[in-house]
Amino acid sequence: MKADLTLKQLVVIMLLLSAFLAALPAGAAVSTLTEKEAPTLTEDRFAGVIRSKHCIILYYDPAAESRDDEAGKQFEATPQQLADRLMRAMIAMADRIQSPGMFYKVNYGSFSPDAIARIVSDTATSRKRPESPSIVTHIMNRPIASRFSGTARPDMLPWLVHEIMGQFLFAARTDKGEYLPGGWMFIDTSAPFVSLADARTETREFNGRTETVRVLDFVSRTYEGVACEYERIYASDGRLLGSIENYGKNGKFGYFDYDHTGKM
Repeated sequence: MKADLTLKQLVVIMLLLSAFLAALPAGAAVSTLTEKEAPTLTEDRFAGVIRSKHCIILYYDPAAESRDDEAGKQFEATPQQLADRLMRAMIAMADRIQSPGMFYKVNYGSFSPDAIARIVSDTATSRKRPESPSIVTHIMNRPIASRFSGTARPDMLPWLVHEIMGQFLFAARTDKGEYLPGGWMFIDTSAPFVSLADARTETREFNGRTETVRVLDFVSRTYEGVACEYERIYASDGRLLGSIENYGKNGKFGYFDYDHTGKM
């Protein structure tokens, strides 16, 4: 059988594809998470998974109207893209610290009214249908809905990861603070919504030693009255010694490499 397409066949295919895309609802967005990253749960499976597993689920509907277009304009991404970034960050963190939690996604667009009612309850929304996208932590049939500004504002990515994954992050308490095995997660200070605010040289004490360090201060765009601030502390040879991330009313994280092993 000849596999080559004629020009006429190609035109027909392009017309059909154009008609399909035109029929999609405005703003329709499908999650970009792969099946390897977060398997898709169908309606006949998701209730059973919720009952039996510790997991984090991304709920979304490609046909749903965006609940926060302003965040997309601020951070140059759609709410679905922001939620996908947050899920990927949590998946990466879980892999680094060998967390027992699992990750799934649920496209509830064609689910039955009973299934929709369950998701509405789990996402803790007052709407008749779930907000899209929404993220819920499920601990053996006990849902913990995550409420966050701007769907998943990327300038608060580490804070959001720690907040949503609280059930799966087992920190070790020491006299210097709490530490996660395998390292922490940092904000990307090279992102377009983050700007350098100050650069200076200081002396700081690390593990009983006074060192001359280079300090860089960054600030993110202001969104809903909060502009996040980040301070990076570098040794004279360029190695990162510490990071302080201030998320305003949400709190502050400090990560330090006290013993110069490269682990925060």
